[in-house]
Amino acid sequence: MTTGWRNSTAIRIALFTFLVGLNLGRLFVADSSIANATSIDSPNNNFEHMLPTGFTNSQTDGHVHILYGLSGGKDGFIEEFYVSLKSVILNTPLDRGMTIHLLTDPPAFNAVRPLEEMVNYFRSRQPISIQVYDVDSKGFPWKKNIEYCTGHKTSKKHTMGTFFRLYAYDVLPRHVEHALYLDTDVMITTNLQELWRLRNRSSFFQWGESKCAGFMLLNLRLMRDKFWKLVNETYPKNVVVKVHDKINDQDIVRRFDQNHSHLVSYLPPEWDNHRADNFNKFKKDLLGMRPKMGMVHFNGGKIGVADNVFVDKKRKEFISAYYYAYHPWQWTGYILESQLRDGQIGHPISFNFTNTTGDGGCKTWALERIRRVLEFAQSPRIQSNDASQMSPTTQRIYLDNSFLPTG
Repeated sequence: MTTGWRNSTAIRIALFTFLVGLNLGRLFVADSSIANATSIDSPNNNFEHMLPTGFTNSQTDGHVHILYGLSGGKDGFIEEFYVSLKSVILNTPLDRGMTIHLLTDPPAFNAVRPLEEMVNYFRSRQPISIQVYDVDSKGFPWKKNIEYCTGHKTSKKHTMGTFFRLYAYDVLPRHVEHALYLDTDVMITTNLQELWRLRNRSSFFQWGESKCAGFMLLNLRLMRDKFWKLVNETYPKNVVVKVHDKINDQDIVRRFDQNHSHLVSYLPPEWDNHRADNFNKFKKDLLGMRPKMGMVHFNGGKIGVADNVFVDKKRKEFISAYYYAYHPWQWTGYILESQLRDGQIGHPISFNFTNTTGDGGCKTWALERIRRVLEFAQSPRIQSNDASQMSPTTQRIYLDNSFLPTG
C-alpha cells in the first residue's frame, strides 16, 4: 500500500512538473511574440484576422480623405465651414497623412480662397493637403442624372451642393477608395484615426443607425461602378410623378439602404450623434448615453438662413462647440506644431484649386441609355413624336433633352 501511495505521489509530481513546464514555455513564447510583434500599421503585420469581414486593414488606403460639399459663399455659411474644418484639423491622425477635398460651386470656390493665407504657416506632423474643386461644369449633368434615375426633380429646399457627396467618385482621384463626408455643421471631437479603422470595403457607404446623410463614410470605388445603376433600379418606372414630389440626397441614400441593406453598414454610436434625432435630449445624462463621443452634428441649414450654427446661443448643451468656434487659427497652428517629433521641421499645409470639366460621371451608362430612348422616341414608330404614346420615363427624357452633350 505504501509503495502504491509513493508511486501515485511520484506520478502526481511528474504531472505537475510537466504542466508547469508547459505553461512556462507558453509564457516565454507569448513574451517573445509580444516583444517581436509588429504594430497594426506595420507592412508585415498579421492582424488582418482581427478585423470584421469586409473591413480594411490600416495598410489599405491608409491615407485619410475628408470630403465637404460647399454651395454658396455667404459669410455665415463659410464661417460655419471653417469651424467644422478646424475641428478636423485639430483631430488629424498623428500617424497618417490627410487630404481634405472641397467640392464647390463658383461662389464657394472663391469664398474659401482666403483660407490658404490663413493656414499657410502651419506645420503638421503628417502631410495635410486641401484640394478645392470647382464642379460647376458637372452640376447640370449631375442634376439631370438624378432626375433620370429617380424620376423626381431635385428639391429646391436644398442647394445642388447637398448632392455633391454622391458624385465625389467623379471628381476625386481614382486611387481614393474611401472618403469621410461631413456636413459643414458637423464637429469632430476625437482623433479621426479611430474612425478610419472602421472602413468597410464591401459597403457602398457607412453611416449611423439614425441614417443621417450628414456624416457618411463613402466607398468611392463601389459607388463609381454601380451606385447610380442600383439607385435607378430602386425607383419604380412608368409612374407619373406629381409636380410637388421633389427629392433630396437623404431620400436617395435612405432608399438605397432600404432596398440594398446588405450593401450598407453602420457606424458605432459615438459616430452617430445628430441633433435632429433628439440627441440634445441626452444632456440630462450625456455621459451615460455617450461614454464615447466622436462627432456632433448640429443639423443647421434652415431655408434662407446662412448663419454659423456653432455660435447659436440656444445650443448651450453642446458648449464644446464654442471651443472650435472661438479658437483662433493661430492657436490651431501652434497645436499642430506641438505634435511634431523632436527635431522635425513639419509639413506645410498644401493647397490646390482646380476647375473640373466633364459630363458628370454618368456618360458611362445613364447618358447612353438616354440616347437610346431619344432615338426610339424620334423614330417612325412614334407617330409625329406624340409624347402621349410614350411611357412617363420616356416623356421625362424626351421633353427635356437639353442636357445631352452635342456630338
